[in-house]
Amino acid sequence: MSLHINNTSGEYKMKKINFLILICFMLIGCGSKKSETIATVIPEKTQTSQELTFQEDWLQKEAGTGINYGNNYKIIDGTLYGYGENNCGQLGLGIIEGNDVYHTEGVAIAEHVIHVATPGNNYVVYITDNGDLYGLGSNLNAVLGQKVDTSSPDYSEKINLTKPVLIMTDVQYVATGRIHLLILKNDGTVWAIGDNMDGELGNGTHGNVNLKNGKWTLPYSYEPIYVMSNAVYVAVGAFTSAAIKKDGSLWTWGDNSGALIGNGYRGNGFPTASDCIVQKPLKVLEDVSMVWFEDNASVGINAFATVGEQKNTYVWGNNYTATPTPLNK
Repeated sequence: MSLHINNTSGEYKMKKINFLILICFMLIGCGSKKSETIATVIPEKTQTSQELTFQEDWLQKEAGTGINYGNNYKIIDGTLYGYGENNCGQLGLGIIEGNDVYHTEGVAIAEHVIHVATPGNNYVVYITDNGDLYGLGSNLNAVLGQKVDTSSPDYSEKINLTKPVLIMTDVQYVATGRIHLLILKNDGTVWAIGDNMDGELGNGTHGNVNLKNGKWTLPYSYEPIYVMSNAVYVAVGAFTSAAIKKDGSLWTWGDNSGALIGNGYRGNGFPTASDCIVQKPLKVLEDVSMVWFEDNASVGINAFATVGEQKNTYVWGNNYTATPTPLNK
């Protein structure tokens, strides 16, 4: 299936530009990155029963940019290998290396791994066969579940975790945003960790980046936040979250500046909850068997869903309409 996408993504939020500038100033070890395509894995959906269940083949054995910068990760016979940069400690070597160092040979990070996810650089998370969720690399905005002190003079150094840390147990699946995690536990509950500037944690709040008394204040949570129950799958865009429940209903929340929520509105580029941010999960579709986001630096972010027995693909977002629409109609 070929997709034709018009390059009309000019409105994707001025505040995101300001936020990325902030990150560049705060991260010493994790210098500014080149434009890149965020890794996207689109699992196959074969379940046909009325009540959906999690499928083992949704687990990702590979993740990364797929190109010669950033990072790539592969699970081979249960061992997780990392390739690429180690400027935030994301290869687990116990050290931080310069941006000019690129590992072409796989670095063994962990054993007994069944799933790996990464936004493409800076950090990686993985699940072991006993359901433990680990992470390493940049802990910016506590995305790896470790408390950070933004007022500390060496904050930008302390946030880089060069060895794996345990984030949560009894985990079935995890999806990564730019700086937040969406976690599906074995009991069907969904939890979120990390940045909440756009309400992507789904707890009914959001925040702004502020400079007060010479110190930056950042909206985030290092503790897992409960979002919902009865879920079978989760997916994440850059700053947008989504989950499918057992009954096939699709719920979205977070950033709506590029119409990624699917509620018929498109944000105006300002951080207001009325049009640009959805702070709690919102039901947008039924009879959904898969959802995913495609994030491309040149065309923006779009959302896709597989709907109905005919497996029709619906699309909405930055280059499409603000409501889910059949792709081929």
